[in-house]
Amino acid sequence: MKKERKRTIVAFWGTHELKDTFEVCRCLAAEAVGSAILVWLATTNCAQFPDNTGVLKISLTVGLTIATVIMIFAPVSGSNISPAVTLGLLVVGRISAFKALLYVPAQILGVVIGTIIYEASTPESVQGENLCSNGINVSAGVTVEEALVVEAVLTFILVYLILTISDKNIYPHIPSIGITLCGLFVTSSFLMGLRYSGVSLNPARSIGLAILKHIVWDSIWVYWVGPLLGAALAGLIYRNFFDAAFQ
Repeated sequence: MKKERKRTIVAFWGTHELKDTFEVCRCLAAEAVGSAILVWLATTNCAQFPDNTGVLKISLTVGLTIATVIMIFAPVSGSNISPAVTLGLLVVGRISAFKALLYVPAQILGVVIGTIIYEASTPESVQGENLCSNGINVSAGVTVEEALVVEAVLTFILVYLILTISDKNIYPHIPSIGITLCGLFVTSSFLMGLRYSGVSLNPARSIGLAILKHIVWDSIWVYWVGPLLGAALAGLIYRNFFDAAFQ
């Protein structure tokens, strides 16, 4: 019993992973690069070129980029590219606390790098105000509470989907259709949520931009609390009711 408990504690904290520093660095690089690619391509939708800011275009760009990044980096780091996804995986025990704590700074770093690339590759005159920072659509009457619900629910569904397709008891290998579905769901999330909260689903996106551009807005907490709350609930519900490994 004591040995089993010790193995469980070691597995949770992931202290054994310190032995393979190359593998850890490889995972962190994948998270940073994946986040940079996502943010760069997503932010290009803010460039004030003619017909460049339509809801459909933005949604498809983000959704297709998500699918591409997952396909590239899932075999390396799991392609979390969001602290919310990392939290969901931590709750169900598919990532160690050690890696989770390192993934979040790597994801934020990737956001900063992606934003810098956007600034360097886009004329300053068309970069757009605040570089696509998330914002609640208060002009349409959307409240902070409503935006919080939108962020939490959309992230809950996304993380639950990821937990399902990455469950080796169901799919020994992540199916290509599952990755495609992730991209399609993110597309539908943006189609639905852009007019509500601007859609984050990714706390690193919001905080990374704030760090780089020194942007401060009162509702930034919505883009941390909402996604993290949705991810934690997805992880808890999946682990306790639907994860075959815990039945």
